[in-house]
Amino acid sequence: MLFENRVSGVLRPTTFTLKSGFTTRRGGRNSDPGERMDAFKKIFGSLFDSISFYTPVQVHSDTVKVVGNGVSGRHVEIAASDALVYRKNYRDLKCLYVKTADCVPVLLADTARQVVAVLHSGWRGTLKNIVRKTVERMRDLGASLPDVRAAIGPSICGRCYRVPRERALEFSKTYGFGARSDGDRRSTVDLDYIVRRQLRYAGITEENIDGGGNCTVCDNGRFYSYRAEKETKGRTISYICL
Repeated sequence: MLFENRVSGVLRPTTFTLKSGFTTRRGGRNSDPGERMDAFKKIFGSLFDSISFYTPVQVHSDTVKVVGNGVSGRHVEIAASDALVYRKNYRDLKCLYVKTADCVPVLLADTARQVVAVLHSGWRGTLKNIVRKTVERMRDLGASLPDVRAAIGPSICGRCYRVPRERALEFSKTYGFGARSDGDRRSTVDLDYIVRRQLRYAGITEENIDGGGNCTVCDNGRFYSYRAEKETKGRTISYICL
């Protein structure tokens, strides 16, 4: 279950002890790096100046990259990627985040081994199972699956996400669930549901999966939606700090 801090405009996962969450409209528009840094200043307060921020460029791929020793800077965009993984090995704080306005954002953490990840799963990334690839990279860095917790952020729901019939059929062929095609009348894909199933198949236990079910279209007064607002520049920021 996610609960909202109405001062900062952030939905926080109840199962995480780390500084993490998903912004709502209260958290600002977040359409460019400057606006995002302003939002983080409000979220982190006095800690802000001690944090380095990392975000994938987001190219609708299934590419996962590790934030390692050779990557430094105050605000770093990691090219050609849609997911970032990090294992803490210094005292400094790193914040990983993604930007979404209908696609599915996911936060992952094994706090015992200090391994975290953030990913953006659009329809292409979901079809290619970027979730599984991200969990595998976490394991490569020492994470233990029974201890990995996940939080699914706001995204477009299966009722609202209408797609071409061919796309729905592609999802049905690949997974056998989460997609429906009623001829030429109405074809839909439930990315939120598919991502949750992918987390389970990747080895994350159901009790360790938080969030999901917050639709950016149904609850557009609370969240930004590319589809509902005709190419809005507003974005949900999904972040995890370690």
